[in-house]
Amino acid sequence: MKKDIPDCIKKHLVDGEKIEKIYKHPRRIFWVRYLIAIVLCWTIIIPLIIVIVIEVQVRCTHFAVTNKRVSRLFSFVSRDFVDTNYSDIKNVYYKQNVAERMLGVARIYLSTAGTEGLEMKIGPVSEYIELHKSINSKRLE
Repeated sequence: MKKDIPDCIKKHLVDGEKIEKIYKHPRRIFWVRYLIAIVLCWTIIIPLIIVIVIEVQVRCTHFAVTNKRVSRLFSFVSRDFVDTNYSDIKNVYYKQNVAERMLGVARIYLSTAGTEGLEMKIGPVSEYIELHKSINSKRLE
């Protein structure tokens, strides 16, 4: 396995399960927040807080696609791990707002059987078409 796969994701793998790809938030999606930090640089504290929040989101959020399921992990002080088996996924779709379209990113949404509405949101990620196709093909197998 790759070195950049967080240990907390490795702990959740079952026998025979292999990680196919890890996705992370691209930094370019936070350009508005960085711009606000630059404009408010005279205050020192506010831009520092904004940049820290951005870095925590970028560094602590991981999306994993394995041969059996899709997982999302946010691990900073607490840990939030959500996973969905391909057999449970009923709908896969992505959405882009205007800014995300200009930046070439999108959010992937998964809905599952037995839940009303949204089960998991992945992203924004830059390889959204590849991810959408991958999840769709695995759930239809």
